[in-house]
Amino acid sequence: MFLIAIIFFAGFLFLTFLQVFYWLVIIAIAIIVVCILCSIVSFKSRKDSHTQNRIPDNSTDEFDNNL
Repeated sequence: MFLIAIIFFAGFLFLTFLQVFYWLVIIAIAIIVVCILCSIVSFKSRKDSHTQNRIPDNSTDEFDNNL
């Protein structure tokens, strides 16, 4: 009877560990996916801002001269 209780308790602990491990894996994958998406979005927005807001190098000099 004591052996059955130990086996049952070990099985319960193992299943609990598997469930916690499963959720940890899901959370880790979700965090990785969010990080990848954020980096892609920031890279695209940075690329778009570089292509749209091209300022010639001499524009700042002209602005300083006008002051």
